[in-house]
Amino acid sequence: MPTTVVDPNKIEYGLSSIYFAPLEKTTAANGTVTYTYGTPVALVGAQAMTREPQGESSSFYADDSVYFTTTTNNGYTGELTFIKMTDQIRQVIFKEEVDATTGLMTERADVLPAEGALLFQCRGDAKNTRHVMYDVTFGRGSEENNTKEDTITPTTATITYTAIPIEHNGKQITKGKATEGATCYADFFTSVVLPGTASE
Repeated sequence: MPTTVVDPNKIEYGLSSIYFAPLEKTTAANGTVTYTYGTPVALVGAQAMTREPQGESSSFYADDSVYFTTTTNNGYTGELTFIKMTDQIRQVIFKEEVDATTGLMTERADVLPAEGALLFQCRGDAKNTRHVMYDVTFGRGSEENNTKEDTITPTTATITYTAIPIEHNGKQITKGKATEGATCYADFFTSVVLPGTASE
């Protein structure tokens, strides 16, 4: 029987402590997929994050009324906005390489962005909440540069992402969250926590 919790917060706001944990998928001969996460790495400079649910609702009619309604959950799409495209983001997310001889950082067209879990924290009026999306892929980031005027206005970098479900213990799960006081809260950013498992 699932545990019932009461949300202590009336509102949620803020965005901090964004982490990314690389994901490796291994498919067995019987089709079972094993998910192995690397150690979460902090991504600094986050300004905003959007999450748009993906899926459709379908209604079936009988006897001149709605007989049955179904909704599919295909995860989320959204955008991450950072104060700048840091070298860390370029290397961790987009796998850009630094040449040992020249120190030149290069973007490779034949390498896909990283796939993994995205972790972050939001504040609440009563308690903070930490979130994880288990399987996230990224689109190429957009940047903007402007000439200097009387005042300096930093430009931002925006990265699109898609979050899809993973299969865990026979269930399709897309995301999870833990509020202050939960067993996994303190070590939430140490390793990716899945239902029924303890933080490492």
